[in-house]
Amino acid sequence: MKSSLFYMAVPISLLLVSGCGARTGRPDYLLFASVPVEPGGNSLQSCPFLTRDPGGRLVLSWVSQTGEEGAGRLYYARSADGGKSFSAPVPVPTAIRIEPHGENLPRMILTKNGEQIALFGSSHPIPGNAYAGMIYYTLSRNRGRTWSPARSISSDTGSYDQRYFDAAALGNGAIGFSWLNNSTASGSTLLFAQMDSSGRIQAPVQVAAHTCQCCRTDLFLDSSGRLNLSWRGITDDSIRDMEYSASRNQGATWSSPVRISPDNWVVFGCPHTGPSMTADHGRLFFSWYTMGGGGGIYCCSKNPDGAGFTPRMTVSRNPSSRHPQMITLEGGRMVICWDELLTVGNRNCRGIALQVRDSAGAFRSNVFICPRHGDASFPVVAPVSSHSVLLAYTVADGNLSRVLYRIIPL
Repeated sequence: MKSSLFYMAVPISLLLVSGCGARTGRPDYLLFASVPVEPGGNSLQSCPFLTRDPGGRLVLSWVSQTGEEGAGRLYYARSADGGKSFSAPVPVPTAIRIEPHGENLPRMILTKNGEQIALFGSSHPIPGNAYAGMIYYTLSRNRGRTWSPARSISSDTGSYDQRYFDAAALGNGAIGFSWLNNSTASGSTLLFAQMDSSGRIQAPVQVAAHTCQCCRTDLFLDSSGRLNLSWRGITDDSIRDMEYSASRNQGATWSSPVRISPDNWVVFGCPHTGPSMTADHGRLFFSWYTMGGGGGIYCCSKNPDGAGFTPRMTVSRNPSSRHPQMITLEGGRMVICWDELLTVGNRNCRGIALQVRDSAGAFRSNVFICPRHGDASFPVVAPVSSHSVLLAYTVADGNLSRVLYRIIPL
């Protein structure tokens, strides 16, 4: 078991932090330098999202704001060298008036037939709910040359608040969406819908009621074609634990929701940090944040054909940790990233943590990244190879906000 010393073409400063390593018994390395997605740009950037195009190239999207526009616009760029560099930013002209929010993350899906779908949230305040929002999508059928007008994800006139969504390409060629609908004091309703080949959103299906109002949902299609959905539920008025449901028929019907872990976190408010899922050889893995039974980030697993979940394992005992994202590498290793408060000498910052676990879920190594200035948050991660990942995140420093990325060898 080892942690690696990393080298990049750009200059970096490297600091060994024994205090961080004491938490796991392994040395942890803290790295500073990453590459800005828009070098020299004067806009505010946030909300990075990583995916791939049909040719396997990495695609990084983000929201960019300028003083003249106020609200955000969606941009994306492709990498032809495995994440070492990206093309010039390309705007999605109909993805505008975006309310940037790392939990309500704008995203793109690029399909094999040349379609590109962009999804994003916009502010939609209503009487009694100043934080209400709407989810919109825009579609290109010619690889991004032209785009359709943005449309609401739901045609239901009774849907006045849609947020904290996810999307996945389904095995039948359709696109599936999950979101939290109509937030109230008692919770939101979790809905799922498909976009068919004509670009129309079908009538939504209710998956669960009484969900936590402001934690993102996670929609994951596994190798067997099963749709998996996780979210933070509300039980007995005040217990906010992670829940799970699955569909074997492309989202037409869903299994009864079950708790991933009996954390029994009693909290009267929303922590704004949802779950993440990945899979390896049919076994599902989950990662989430809770303050129930000890604060921090945890993970567990489930065999889709078996009952129940394994007991949770600690990823980070730091109660400031938030926003986990997890992926599986070729060969079965898992990578979990999140943001948390770090102390580097006399400097306190919010930084990025990245942890590697083996195919059984056992800990292998940690890496911590702290920006030279400002605070980092909302990391996203994508595989580059069986031995490296691409990490992207937002760094805010005063009135400045930038999206940075870097390759992390493992």
